[in-house]
Amino acid sequence: MNTLFQTVTSKCKSRRRASDNVLALANSNQKVTQKIFIEELELEMSIGVLDSEKKNKQRVIISAELTIIPNKDWQNDEITDVVSYADVIQTIEDTTSQEHINLVETVAERILEECMSARNVLAMTVKVQKPDIFDNARSVGTEITRIKDI
Repeated sequence: MNTLFQTVTSKCKSRRRASDNVLALANSNQKVTQKIFIEELELEMSIGVLDSEKKNKQRVIISAELTIIPNKDWQNDEITDVVSYADVIQTIEDTTSQEHINLVETVAERILEECMSARNVLAMTVKVQKPDIFDNARSVGTEITRIKDI
């Protein structure tokens, strides 16, 4: 995992209450949630159950959406106060560059496991697609969502 992601997430070690996860706007009754996303990150990886898939890397497309604890110090405009999408991309790239993985579900679960370990990540959806499998389908794959119990 990227050191910046580790630095940011290590700031959130204390136990949070559910009410801490929504930011109240100053002088307002409004509540705020925050999401970051990565759309259609295209990578090459060793994936699949068929012998032919185990011999050659293939293209995968990964999208992720993370619901995070809002940055209460947004006025500081500091990267250390947020979950960085660059760090999430690094986590995805690290996960997909390891040994051969048979299933798209396993790829998604490994990404979820790594990212959801950060205390300031409340929920995450990961979509893993294999676009080059069927001629008559744009892509096939899986989408998995995890939500923390708080």
